[in-house]
Amino acid sequence: IGAQVRHKLGDIESEGGLYLLDFHGTLDNENDDDWAQITNPSTDGLLGRDITQLEIDPSGNLWMRHDAGIQYLPVPSRMLTSPELQSFIRTYISGALWELADYSVNRMEVDSRGNKWFLTGMNGVRVLQTNGVWMNGGFGYNTDNSGLLSDEIYAAAFDKVSGRAFLSTSKGLSAFQTPFAQP
Repeated sequence: IGAQVRHKLGDIESEGGLYLLDFHGTLDNENDDDWAQITNPSTDGLLGRDITQLEIDPSGNLWMRHDAGIQYLPVPSRMLTSPELQSFIRTYISGALWELADYSVNRMEVDSRGNKWFLTGMNGVRVLQTNGVWMNGGFGYNTDNSGLLSDEIYAAAFDKVSGRAFLSTSKGLSAFQTPFAQP
């Protein structure tokens, strides 16, 4: 569970960070829940604690969008205690994706082939392919190299059979063919 920092009167307070929950198959019984949490970025490996989005790719990596950038780590195969989770994150978490440092990433999406799509507020969409190569030399899709109507992207959806991408932009819906159809 990713949490955002909240300290406003009348709001649910939160320190932000990353939480791991094992509810033992009984969501209605809080007495058997086990929690682990990471809330101190300076010692726990997170670049920031205001987590705004989580996505899991088909390889089992958890992608985090937070106030300090994009990071990822493998999802643990079992429940961990807070100290174990801290150690796991320090060992396996990525640094910030420097390729996205100059872009305002509004959302992340993972398509059926495991490609990561980073939707930006003014530079189109950057695509990190499953093989670790950035699409179009790192420029992804934008108004200069594709049929995008605008470089301000709000949402994405994919037709995995045909490989078409549908991107919601500030000027309407853009649809175009990608090389990511089902093999």
